[in-house]
Amino acid sequence: MEIICMDCGQAPLKAQKENIRYLEGGLPNVILKDILVETCPACGMRFVTIPRMAELHRLMAKNVILKPGRLANYEITFLRKTLGLDKKTFAAKMHVRLEQVSKWETRNAPATISPSHDLALRLLVAQGQRFEDYFGEVDAVDFRSTKQPPPVTLTVRDNHWIKEQLAA
Repeated sequence: MEIICMDCGQAPLKAQKENIRYLEGGLPNVILKDILVETCPACGMRFVTIPRMAELHRLMAKNVILKPGRLANYEITFLRKTLGLDKKTFAAKMHVRLEQVSKWETRNAPATISPSHDLALRLLVAQGQRFEDYFGEVDAVDFRSTKQPPPVTLTVRDNHWIKEQLAA
């Protein structure tokens, strides 16, 4: 069954699987593989179907809290939003002033989050996740690392999201 473009109503959509950079999630290094993208040949409108969004965001959060090095400003923002917290409530949970959260999350010259606050945020997020050995994983985090994380490639297989390991 052909689906006509919902935007222009002039042509049937052409469907194909594509790898897309998922910036809407708030992290700049996430690539989703084999995502259904339907494109209208008449107007060029693209309709992207991302399955199982809650599971995808849980996997993204797990990837962030297990990464080496301190959390970056965009990762702090992503994790705060993953927790469903506004800045004021987040500041209260982290036992800091609202201004400190704004300094952590700012795009221009963000303040570096302290190791104790970094760990506290990771633990807050982990409470909603089921890890076999979370504390062992956190103990292995090198908070002194300043390396940027490599791109993360996430793929849907058998209707579940998995993280693909990239060759070093």
